[in-house]
Amino acid sequence: MIVLNFLKKKIVLLLLAVFIWVIPVNSFAFSIGAGGFVPGLPFGGLVIFTLPCTCSANLWIWFAPLAPLPLPPTGPLIYQPGYTTLYGDFAIGIPTTWHLGSYTPIVGNGVCWIETAVACVPLPNLGLMNKVGTGLP
Repeated sequence: MIVLNFLKKKIVLLLLAVFIWVIPVNSFAFSIGAGGFVPGLPFGGLVIFTLPCTCSANLWIWFAPLAPLPLPPTGPLIYQPGYTTLYGDFAIGIPTTWHLGSYTPIVGNGVCWIETAVACVPLPNLGLMNKVGTGLP
């Protein structure tokens, strides 16, 4: 009888320890974004053409249609290697491929700079891609 009580107490303490450990770990996983929040606004569209930003080492990609509405039905977004997370088939900026992801709107035009005969000038755009996945070309 004494052994049985001891085992019951041991099992209760073990279950309590597991319960106390599991709740904070699960809460922490959701707080850091595991299966949760993606920063930026969603977008999706078909690539029409791509220009390399020669002074800023990124890509200026024109989408049509650029969804979801009420955004303009067409427009450019910037892909920045090292910042933008790339998923899918890794066919970034290839014409006639579908892209889906999120972007951060940019105030001003200081993200994509292209070289001209005299100096580097900014190209207007709607924002900088945070995450993007592509389809097959």
